[in-house]
Amino acid sequence: MPRHFQDPEAKFFEDFSLGDVIETRGRTLEAADFHTFAGLVGNYYPLHIDAEFGNETRFGTRVGHGSLTLSLAIGLVAMSGYLGDAVVAQLEIQEVRATAPVRPGDTLRVVGTVTGCEAAEGSRHGRLAIHYSTVNQDGDQVMSFEQKMLVRRARGEG
Repeated sequence: MPRHFQDPEAKFFEDFSLGDVIETRGRTLEAADFHTFAGLVGNYYPLHIDAEFGNETRFGTRVGHGSLTLSLAIGLVAMSGYLGDAVVAQLEIQEVRATAPVRPGDTLRVVGTVTGCEAAEGSRHGRLAIHYSTVNQDGDQVMSFEQKMLVRRARGEG
């Protein structure tokens, strides 16, 4: 009998547990990614797109936007399939810390840990919190933050 696979997988609040760990695939960033992101958001600061400017900085090269790293991390967890289609809304992102530069050629991946799972009585939704640790190919953390989301429950009560 053929099996059916759906992307994204149907998931609910009840499918998540405090302490779950998500380890994503890697994504290598190149200078072209910095330029593309700059064009998308309108942030053409020379540290991100000007090789000569970057060479003269403390980093010795151009570096990626912090907001690019944040967006990439969220995308890597989304692509992992862990969240399925359960997310209804993003509630907040807290404690964003850029701890090391992201350089062209770096490969980033995320180790995420569920730090909060709260279901309000009488609600059709629960709150899910994930702590993200974004690391490069050497295992050095480049960014950390916590994302809080509203997720649907299997049997909503309201």
